[in-house]
Amino acid sequence: MRLEEAWELTRRLANELSQGLPRTFSLHPEAREPALRVAVGVSQGRSADDARIAIRGWTKEDIQRFDAAVLQRLSLPESELDIVITGRIYAGTATLPPAIVHLAQPCRPVRPGVSISHFAGDTGTLGALVEVDTPSGTELHMLSNNHILGNCISDSNPDAATLGDKIVHPGGDEGGQSTVVGWLSKVEPLRRQINHADAARALCDTSIDWDPEVPWIGRISGMATHVLGSEVRKVGRSTGPTKGRVSATAFSVPIEYPDGVYYFDDVVEVVDTTMPFSRDGDSGAVILDTDRKAVGLLFAGGQGVTYANAMFRVKAALGFSGFKGA
Repeated sequence: MRLEEAWELTRRLANELSQGLPRTFSLHPEAREPALRVAVGVSQGRSADDARIAIRGWTKEDIQRFDAAVLQRLSLPESELDIVITGRIYAGTATLPPAIVHLAQPCRPVRPGVSISHFAGDTGTLGALVEVDTPSGTELHMLSNNHILGNCISDSNPDAATLGDKIVHPGGDEGGQSTVVGWLSKVEPLRRQINHADAARALCDTSIDWDPEVPWIGRISGMATHVLGSEVRKVGRSTGPTKGRVSATAFSVPIEYPDGVYYFDDVVEVVDTTMPFSRDGDSGAVILDTDRKAVGLLFAGGQGVTYANAMFRVKAALGFSGFKGA
């Protein structure tokens, strides 16, 4: 189908999932019966201007329920559907794997890709250095996830962190000596309605040396616009430099967090190519295209898939003016 048709149909399906289905099939967390864990988005078709409806289910049963509730009524041919069972899609660091050694060690200058965390939170990845315009001038801030820098501030846990809290490098889970490198400055809280970004930033300690260059890749050159089908790269604390491909965009996705499932819109999906694109601990990494333009902020994953918040959503949520050195 044409790309424009796929966008429109995806929006309709996402709306039905969040509002229009009978309670048995509701995506809302308060549903009495098990919620339907299905994501819908747009994936690449046979050509650049051809698209399919991407459907991702945590389990085979989720796909079957979605088929009975929605797909059979729409009578879409199988050739226009891209269906994958992903397993549980989750954010966080339930099991922190060993890191690429030097990315988990204290370093100066501090740069994207290294281990970082809220002083009391899970360890993840410093994604980028961004600039924030203030009345007194331009400030340098670190970019990563809420569940890394903000200790997972949410509607149900609004006091998980406070602006001004210490941010440490390496992350507190690394088992070594961490030092304070900045202070939490802005967080996009997780909400029980539709979310668009798991993101936070922290003011950099300017007495420390900083380098905006992403190891193995180079400086971020700006923000990507057309991302579907793009070859992408990232550098994360756990897997270091990896490559993947944007397999779908505009996803509406249920993501599991320690305190429940939250729903995100405008999510970008990246699939593995030659090796796993990400693992626990890579959360917060910025995903870049081959022109070093930012595609998204890595925040969750499943079996062979990685999910990122679209960078335009992250920038809007956190209010930074651009990437340092772009």
